[in-house]
Amino acid sequence: MLARTLLLLLLAVPAIACAQAGRFLLAVGDVVVARGAAELRAAPGTPVDAGDTVRVGPNSSAQVRFTDESVVSLRAGTVFRVDTYEFAGSGTGRSFFSLVKGGFRTVTGLIGRLHSKERYQVRTATSTIGIRGTHYTVVHCAGDCASGVADGTYGGVSDGRIGVENQAASVEFGANEFFHVATENSAPQSLIRPPEFLYPRPPRPGTATSRSEQGAGGQETVAGTAGAGSESRANEPPVIVTPLGPVVAVIEPVVASAPELGVIGAWAGADGISSTGGAYITKSMVTLNASGQIAAFNIPMGQQGPDEGTAEGGVSGSASVIAQAGSAGATNGVNAFWARWGTGSISEDIGTTTFPGGAHLLVGSLTPADVVGGKTGTLTMTSIGAFGTAPTSTNGGTFSGGSFPVLTVDFTNRLAAFSATALSFSNGDTWSLGATPQAPISIVPGQGAGFKTQASAGCSGTTCGTITGTVQYTGIFYGPVGDHVGVGMSGRAGPSGTVGFNAVRVYCPTC
Repeated sequence: MLARTLLLLLLAVPAIACAQAGRFLLAVGDVVVARGAAELRAAPGTPVDAGDTVRVGPNSSAQVRFTDESVVSLRAGTVFRVDTYEFAGSGTGRSFFSLVKGGFRTVTGLIGRLHSKERYQVRTATSTIGIRGTHYTVVHCAGDCASGVADGTYGGVSDGRIGVENQAASVEFGANEFFHVATENSAPQSLIRPPEFLYPRPPRPGTATSRSEQGAGGQETVAGTAGAGSESRANEPPVIVTPLGPVVAVIEPVVASAPELGVIGAWAGADGISSTGGAYITKSMVTLNASGQIAAFNIPMGQQGPDEGTAEGGVSGSASVIAQAGSAGATNGVNAFWARWGTGSISEDIGTTTFPGGAHLLVGSLTPADVVGGKTGTLTMTSIGAFGTAPTSTNGGTFSGGSFPVLTVDFTNRLAAFSATALSFSNGDTWSLGATPQAPISIVPGQGAGFKTQASAGCSGTTCGTITGTVQYTGIFYGPVGDHVGVGMSGRAGPSGTVGFNAVRVYCPTC
């Protein structure tokens, strides 16, 4: 399901210009879209139209993907307006934005690559930015940045070039160059290094970060253990160098948190079709309730996954009723949790679903990619009764008997395959699952390892009659030594594929 979400996003380039400019990939915390007199609470998949103003509250963030393939990441305290947006899916179009307050980072798309200020502009209170590059960051301070920081517009270029223009001058800046524009009547000035709030530093390992963001930057306090480990770091005012010219500076990279968990999902989407997928995520993307059950998740676009290392995500959901839940605790270090949501909702780019038959979810501690890459030999794995959710069908059946397929993993050749089997349901239906061909194991350095495969399947019985289809399997390696695999399985059959079943299971040699 998560892999299908990505594929649909990548294919969703519009054929004609329309009012819709893009969609939210991520909306964390207080993110609101002002559209005329209406205000909409943003969530992943919420449309962004020409004329909209996006407001991001304190301790919040958002990411918008526009139809020309550009991505804009908005930080806390930002007000960002889409003044004009036209894109026809070719080499033409216009995108004019206004940064009213706060800051953003962007990777520009097809419109920005036209290298024309008549086609692409970002306006602030002090200047207008025209694009001649692909990756830059801008923050506007108006008494709302850190103490000691002068007001004005700050920016830095990671790749390519941008032009910064106002009533005083027009200046170009290239990769690893930074600037400050104090007012609309003062020329853009080069900075010897970026101010700290432009590229916030990640907290040190073992410390807790408490950030009070006021507008674009805010003052950041990194609090560790009292005593020598404590540090209070205020943003330093920029150092301005004249005359303008090339400067040598090193941008501190924005470090993404390493994934800790592998998540598997299996449910019927808004189109009624059952599907399964997975992603490598951090703990912050999954919420457990007081009973340790999976209660919600929010997976941003761009997370790597087991489908040959492709990016996953752009999906969120929350449970109203959890019908089944369990865990493997710390068994062999796998720390797996599973749940079947009876009611609730899940939002993807194809829409929001209330998942007929239930939504099945599984999270577990990731096996390091290099551990799987270094293993040899063949391992046979099974899944028994208590280790996962009981399969449910989309037409009302619950699991009544049968056996789960056997998983054979060939670590030497990095291949995985499932045996043939059959599952029976309380509504009188039986699903016959064929054996899968050997699927390649995808190993993504620094992320995790997994695979995705499918086989023929058929449903026969009281409810479904006799129809043919397929069954999908998504697998992610769990535990410190890679001897557990989290597996999602989804069957789909019938002319429209809307007759199906779903389940998530934990596989191991001796569960």
